[in-house]
Amino acid sequence: MSGQIQKGFTLIELMIVVAIIGILAAVAIPQYRDYIAQAQAVEACSLLSGLKTPITEHFFAKGALPGLASGGGAGNLNSDYLTLTGEVVSGIAFDAATSTYTATLKSTGLHASIAGGELDMVVDSDGAFTFSDGGGASDLSGYAKCI
Repeated sequence: MSGQIQKGFTLIELMIVVAIIGILAAVAIPQYRDYIAQAQAVEACSLLSGLKTPITEHFFAKGALPGLASGGGAGNLNSDYLTLTGEVVSGIAFDAATSTYTATLKSTGLHASIAGGELDMVVDSDGAFTFSDGGGASDLSGYAKCI
């Protein structure tokens, strides 16, 4: 009997492996969810950043910030040639009173922590662009890396 070789794993060894996998999953799943929310919020930064060049060109040519309208027109950029919506962003609007372009995120189909949020791109009097959380249903300051 002393010549028998152990084959397989003991129950305690299997339980230890399952416990380690459980601990790793408990740490990894919330991190993965935050990563998904950050990846989704990046679209708002990207779409707003894509407007910087046409806004700057219009401002230097006309002396005023442009609105966004289909077909363009006086004082507006032609939104037919701009990307103002996406998989995450439902639309971008301009508020002339505050010199703010606001990207609104969709309220469904997104990570719960960013759904319905808004991201603002403000153009100051020097022509500098700054990003901030625009309010909305969610706070994007922890997720949108352009803030």
